[in-house]
Amino acid sequence: MLLAAAWGRHPHHTPAGQWLNGVEEQVMLCHVTQMGLLRLLTLRTVMREDVITRAGAWRFLDLLRRDEPVGWFLFTLWKVPETKERSLEQIERTFRATAVKAA
Repeated sequence: MLLAAAWGRHPHHTPAGQWLNGVEEQVMLCHVTQMGLLRLLTLRTVMREDVITRAGAWRFLDLLRRDEPVGWFLFTLWKVPETKERSLEQIERTFRATAVKAA
């Protein structure tokens, strides 16, 4: 839907744009949506002659983030137990320890 609304040559551009413009509340997107859009914008098999570079796709996302009807969900990578607070340092140590074990 987002690609169709953003890309003028998409076969469903007009109805997708009308839907997006008609939404009364903010449309919320997530990082998975962001990654998917980045991938699609940079694939020649999808975008054909309108394919853009990764840098161009990131610039597009920066512009999209400034668009008032679009908001972004922020995800956490883990659930912090409600009974125990974790400091940023503890979280970083846990990440480093996990990264070392995976390597």
